[in-house]
Amino acid sequence: MENNIMDESEQSTLKLVIKELVEEHTKTNKVIADLVEGINGINSKIDKPSVIPTPEPDTRKIQQMIEKCMLEVRLTISTNLNKHKPGRFQLFLESKNKTWVVVTILGIFLLTYAFFLFVYYLAKSA
Repeated sequence: MENNIMDESEQSTLKLVIKELVEEHTKTNKVIADLVEGINGINSKIDKPSVIPTPEPDTRKIQQMIEKCMLEVRLTISTNLNKHKPGRFQLFLESKNKTWVVVTILGIFLLTYAFFLFVYYLAKSA
């Protein structure tokens, strides 16, 4: 029977241990309750997302720029289509900067012809 009977010191120690366990349990319950409350708050925010109104962008400036560019493209195409394209070989080039090439070629031909004509008359007279 001695084993079943506890002395007062053991009973007081057991009461202190139980009291500390109960306090720890209440603290744990309070932390769990705070966590549950936080999770419920997050769930309510997720369930009802706030709708932020987005303003419509102003596209008038972009449309004006596109229209201006399209007009420039049309103008460029129309001027290129109306440009005269030579379909045959031209003796004299259209550019005045390149006429010296034509004059030089003609001069070489004329001088060559004059040289052979001069050689022919020298051979005939001799």
